[in-house]
Amino acid sequence: MSEDLSRLGGVNITPGSSQFIRLPVTQDLDGGEVAIAVHVISGVKPGPTLGLFGVQHGDEWMDIELMRQLVAGLDPQKISGRVVVVP
Repeated sequence: MSEDLSRLGGVNITPGSSQFIRLPVTQDLDGGEVAIAVHVISGVKPGPTLGLFGVQHGDEWMDIELMRQLVAGLDPQKISGRVVVVP
């Protein structure tokens, strides 16, 4: 299986970069955009991809906060592969 994540949602993903991408899904009844937020942190060296997906149930926001802190703290210059976060 070949893996290519060099482009996502019209955004080029380059090694050593951190990207925030909004993937439009649909529109709600008042015309507002419904989109999926995706953070891609791509290390300078090739390697495996780690996918992290958050879910919310009621007022449980800790997984989203955990992912926010993880994205803020990852340095693409210090990792191999990529991390894809969908809070």
